[in-house]
Amino acid sequence: MRSNIYLMLAFFVGIAVVGIAVFMLMIAAAHTVRPSDFPVYAYRDYIDRSEDMTFTADGGAQLYEAEKAELSDAEIADNALASGGRVASVAEGASLRFDITSDSVISARLFLSVGYISESGAFVAAGELFSLRCNGAEVGVRTATVRGCGSLFDFRENELCTVELKAGANEIEISALSDDFSADYMILVSPKERTSSDPVKGVPSQPFASDGGAQRYEAERAENGGAVAYSAASASKGYYMRLFAEGSSVAFYPDSDGSATAELSVALRRPGSSARISDLCVLYVNGMETRLYDAGTGASDGFTVMHIADIVLGAGVNEVRLVRRSGVFDIDYAILEYLDIPEAGGDVMIDPDRGAP
Repeated sequence: MRSNIYLMLAFFVGIAVVGIAVFMLMIAAAHTVRPSDFPVYAYRDYIDRSEDMTFTADGGAQLYEAEKAELSDAEIADNALASGGRVASVAEGASLRFDITSDSVISARLFLSVGYISESGAFVAAGELFSLRCNGAEVGVRTATVRGCGSLFDFRENELCTVELKAGANEIEISALSDDFSADYMILVSPKERTSSDPVKGVPSQPFASDGGAQRYEAERAENGGAVAYSAASASKGYYMRLFAEGSSVAFYPDSDGSATAELSVALRRPGSSARISDLCVLYVNGMETRLYDAGTGASDGFTVMHIADIVLGAGVNEVRLVRRSGVFDIDYAILEYLDIPEAGGDVMIDPDRGAP
């Protein structure tokens, strides 16, 4: 009789233990930090902490240049189109170690900007290229992928994993397992919204002055929204951007000295056949679609400078974005020139070769 009571007690205790364990697992799963829990940032929003390698909970997306990491058997190479103009060129057996100082215990999303030309296709499993350790513990990247790039001057951000940072010193080590690739930078993203007033990395904003004449903005220094960079001796500064993927774009950020209307021209090339600029792309100025002139480009091996729109700039930093609509085309640079519009009541000359907006 007594043994039966003990057996019943053991049974109920076992059920209780299992129930508590399941409950704890459910609570843990409910509090797991998921990618959707993190804010989303663009490159122009990143805080550059590559010099002191700090990470703060209110810092948003924080960028660490690969060439500033502790390198083992890796080489620093100049690359005009990389963030900061340099990359860490990595071969099998080499490694990069980022020594990060965090102000708190926190989970962080980790991205790595990689230049990798895939022979097998557009994507490769991250675990085939490298392993990743945080504070000595291996972090799984097997389910992550690395996007293939179109050229040695092309880089793609790849989300790899979530790392758990402790307060104080942390070590993140990326070890190459396969063929050569280039690491441009690492990003750590806080799950908390940014409130820090630290300056952001951003895309360098070139000034635009109403008395500056024709001012040039190189496409390879613009914000890259999925375009692919190529080198060519015939291109201005030796590089141009090709837009061939749906939705790919380049964005320029002129910092105007005041409100102004400006002529926007682009040095554009359409390989293979002629097309109208309005068929090739869509123009957005400060987030608003702006109508393009009915300018056309012929099939050519060289770049043709075309006046494509007159745009209104506000005082301060403006965004001028060209988004691919169809076809394949190349952009070498954009030109902005102040447009002196006569006061109301005056005669306005329309250039018949330009067309009407």
